[in-house]
Amino acid sequence: MPKKFNMDNNGLPLPAAFHKMALIMRGKMQDRLLNEKWFPKSFRSPCIGLVHGIGSMGPISQKEIANWLGLDPSDVVSLIDILENEELVMRTRDLNDRRKQMLSLTRKGEELRKKLQIVGNEVMRDVLSPLDDKEVEIFRSMLQRVVQHHNENEGKK
Repeated sequence: MPKKFNMDNNGLPLPAAFHKMALIMRGKMQDRLLNEKWFPKSFRSPCIGLVHGIGSMGPISQKEIANWLGLDPSDVVSLIDILENEELVMRTRDLNDRRKQMLSLTRKGEELRKKLQIVGNEVMRDVLSPLDDKEVEIFRSMLQRVVQHHNENEGKK
């Protein structure tokens, strides 16, 4: 399978294009959320990923969510403090290992997660608006395949 990372002379190299798309999505998401009255003003960008990850996989340990997000576990502690202060997350001791803090969303956290998903879907629709429905499905499918491949091979290094 050919692995061409440079596009034609009119396009960006693939790594630059992915980086630019991430910046576009982040900027649009931030612009949208900062105008929402329900959005916690204390949030930092990684808090959104934490809410999503804890909501999809919780209860989950601080170390596991840090690994999932690709963040240092010590950095995650301050982000969890933000979520806890907003009453979105609760920490509990793992029954099998009292050294572990397990995280789960509160009811308020679940409500926020649902709102974030709606906004995220709207932003994604906007970002991908140059593509038709079939192209969006192909793009989504290819991204999921790449992510699945790396998730499956993460521990095999």
